[in-house]
Amino acid sequence: MVAEQEGLFRYTKKRRGYLRPVLFLLVIASGAGMWFFNYIYPSLACRIIVFSLVSMIFSVIFINTLFKSDEISEAPIKLLATAHTLQFGVMGARAALAYWQGGYVNSYLHLGGMQAVLVLALSACHISRAVGYFWLIVHRLGLEIQKQAVTDELTGLYNRRAFGEYLEQLTAEGTGGFGIAMIDVDKFKSINDQHGHLAGDRYLIQISNLFRTQLGVHSRIFRYGGDEFIAIIPNVTKAELLQMLERVRCAAADLKIPWEEKTVQSTLSIGISLAAADGNSLDQLLAAADKALYVVKEQGGNQIAIL
Repeated sequence: MVAEQEGLFRYTKKRRGYLRPVLFLLVIASGAGMWFFNYIYPSLACRIIVFSLVSMIFSVIFINTLFKSDEISEAPIKLLATAHTLQFGVMGARAALAYWQGGYVNSYLHLGGMQAVLVLALSACHISRAVGYFWLIVHRLGLEIQKQAVTDELTGLYNRRAFGEYLEQLTAEGTGGFGIAMIDVDKFKSINDQHGHLAGDRYLIQISNLFRTQLGVHSRIFRYGGDEFIAIIPNVTKAELLQMLERVRCAAADLKIPWEEKTVQSTLSIGISLAAADGNSLDQLLAAADKALYVVKEQGGNQIAIL
């Protein structure tokens, strides 16, 4: 049960340190109780009650962990929560029945109506939990594969494939009122030449983190290729877009990354286009942003242009 809870922590991404010692204390208490009622004061009924009560406590912990998960709406989580809720009820009934009927509750040779129901219900709990955990693992693997397919491995930003899919989504929705920024790192090749490709990778990681911080959670940021990035900022006016990207440009110019007793530093060139609700097509907007970026590069970089 401890291993089961550890696995649940992993797949629900909820690690609460205080629960681990609690779980082990429960195992120790359960073992001590079983030993006492097996050797000191032999009682099958008491052993059943101890095991059932400990199982109920474990079920409460499992259910609490599941409902603390950010993905409680996922079907595998719901199945596991249902299975552990059922197990809590079954173990409670089993403990009560052991108290009233003694060891016969655990005997397959003396199955009455209630005992048969408990055996079947407990079997259903075990099967549901097994199916639920297998389903959860497969579900999470599928989500991870989907995430890797649209995520840039180095920076953690969306990749070029995700950009194409997002454009298709915007086209289908007919969304208007957003800004497109094409961003290029100035003289990035010189960083690789002077400091090495690892330094270049470090710079790309740091500048990507800067984009996340400055552009906010509602913006979509893509690594388009090499040192080129595209940001799509929704529900923004021209003034807001220019102000936001000017903050990005200034922050990037101030970004200094220590590297082998030296400093890696560069600037950004940014080309912008703005879509209105009844504006140009996405292809035209991308072409306009690309043209604006070209103008900035021709002027030496570290600027913003909008067309």
